[in-house]
Amino acid sequence: MTISLTNLIADIEAKIAAANSSTSTDELLKIIKAARAANTIANTYDSAGAMPVDSANVGNVLMSASDNFLYVLDSAGGSWSTIIYIPPEPPSWDIQGTSYGYASAGSPGPGVTIDKWPFASDGNATDVGDIDASAYDTIGHSSLTYGYVSGGEPSSRRTRVRRFAFASDGDADLMSAVLIGPGIRGAASSSTESHGYIHGHSQDSPTARKVQRFAYASDEDAAETGDADDMGVYCVGHSSATHGYAAAGFNDMSGIFKYAFGSSTTMSDVGDLPTTAYFGGSQSDQVNGYGYVAGGHPTTNAIRRFSFSSDGAGTDHSDLHTAVRYNTTGTQSTVSGYVAGAQNSNQIQKFPFSDNSTGTDVGDLTLARSRSSAHQI
Repeated sequence: MTISLTNLIADIEAKIAAANSSTSTDELLKIIKAARAANTIANTYDSAGAMPVDSANVGNVLMSASDNFLYVLDSAGGSWSTIIYIPPEPPSWDIQGTSYGYASAGSPGPGVTIDKWPFASDGNATDVGDIDASAYDTIGHSSLTYGYVSGGEPSSRRTRVRRFAFASDGDADLMSAVLIGPGIRGAASSSTESHGYIHGHSQDSPTARKVQRFAYASDEDAAETGDADDMGVYCVGHSSATHGYAAAGFNDMSGIFKYAFGSSTTMSDVGDLPTTAYFGGSQSDQVNGYGYVAGGHPTTNAIRRFSFSSDGAGTDHSDLHTAVRYNTTGTQSTVSGYVAGAQNSNQIQKFPFSDNSTGTDVGDLTLARSRSSAHQI
């Protein structure tokens, strides 16, 4: 069945116009919910003070955007009276940030710094906190409220998970959750709203070609969800809305592997990048349906991409402003991919998802470092 958005919006606007002081609260809530879903609400004002008080509006129900209250006008020339508070829609999780990118830990030392930089305007990063102890080759995840820094070197850190709050700058806390060891370092990450996934870490561990996940909302230990014998170690990770990906890898691998998010999954080989790479930066563009691999070893400025919607070979997308080598940190906003740091570099670069323009230098981390973990909000 085909739904006409024009007719739907017209119907919602008619219900809004017909609402008055005798309309039930339940019906008002239904109208507002429908209007928000259709991205239209004809009678919303910046504030109650901006609402008209002429006789034509007596009995009408209007909404104030400043305080999220519904108001009714009882008499001409009078004032608008509140009816009910409409809670704003809660923010939704997205792998693509809208506010800030983060780089945490890294090498060389001190290896504890949490840097963040703005997405809205180009600029340098600021030091906003520290993790509990120096580490590198860490793995990054992002929930709606926290950044997670997992695993890494030295060996005492390999199975630990730390987290820091996005809402307030500060140090990371050590969680009680433990990853499946023995060696979780240099791994790739994929994320959903509720879980962080880890795969393809260092070649000195039997779990290197396994997929494991941990829940953001609890301190429960990580659980194994699947494996892939052919997946490369030191690969990079990506996230579509439904699948995690592992791309490239150590020893000149160019494979692209994917697995469905869930408690039990099988990873499959779905294509190859146009060139081999490892230690590159990864970016996920769920809006347009692509995963990106930027830079990597051997030193290159190449940006490759592959489709989330159809399996197959990746293609060349564009070039970074400056070639990067070992373990650059990759993250993404809704419109751009970012790489931050690399071997002997503190540079922050970005490139657009929408076209093949060459990347630009947009700022610096607080210190030169590589092998960090990435986050975004």
